[in-house]
Amino acid sequence: MKIGPIAVTIDSSHSSSQFYRSGVYDEPDYSSTAVNRCALAADFNATDSELYYIVKNSWETSWGIDGYIWMSRNKNNQCGIATMTSYPRFKNLQPIFCLYKSEN
Repeated sequence: MKIGPIAVTIDSSHSSSQFYRSGVYDEPDYSSTAVNRCALAADFNATDSELYYIVKNSWETSWGIDGYIWMSRNKNNQCGIATMTSYPRFKNLQPIFCLYKSEN
């Protein structure tokens, strides 16, 4: 992602999301406004035929693909992923150099 990971909210109430194991998740029966879970859109990628977000969930690594879900991208706000987002913005960010002076 151009701006780094993005905090997102999603509708995870459908049982298909709770039992997700692999592949690009595309659930037609979801709410794009009644979101109920925070997650992290860490990156995005594509298969030969689909674009998807790589989303880290707060559930354990036994869920999904080591705790991640590949959520369909550009499909009418899939599971409300674009309803509420948050990311830091930095203006004129300058590098900070830390020097450590040994007492010895």
